[in-house]
Amino acid sequence: MAGQACVNHPKRMTRVSCSSCGNPICTACMRETPVGMKCPACARPKLHAGALGRPRHYAAATGAGLAVAVLIGALATLAHLGVFGIVLPIIAGVVVGRAVAWGAAGHRHGRFVAIAVATTVVGLVAGSVLAGASFKGAAGPAALLGLLLAALAAGFAAGQ
Repeated sequence: MAGQACVNHPKRMTRVSCSSCGNPICTACMRETPVGMKCPACARPKLHAGALGRPRHYAAATGAGLAVAVLIGALATLAHLGVFGIVLPIIAGVVVGRAVAWGAAGHRHGRFVAIAVATTVVGLVAGSVLAGASFKGAAGPAALLGLLLAALAAGFAAGQ
């Protein structure tokens, strides 16, 4: 008995078939799994919709990130610390990123990193403006470096 041609490599003959779909597979295509040999398509982990998070995770992550960022922006303005140095924006970004990660309930999809970055920038500027800073001062050219550092730190912290 010669076998069948591999589904991916027609010139290779095999006697092994995928334990899920039944297609013949050669040694180059075989993927060892706990339930037998599978073809590359069947052995690939499936991305379930649950891995992306549920709508409540996005709402909680956005709410937590905005709340923390607005609070930090307002407190920094009221205390005349300025949100736009070197160390304070990094700390603020990490705190906002961790708040987003908490709201995401452990999901680390790239969308939550984007939420952390966006809520950090919007929240810090909004908090500063709500506390009495001018919009030009809160988002002016001198503040852009601080916002960039805070956004990068938030994205990093949310993705960890």
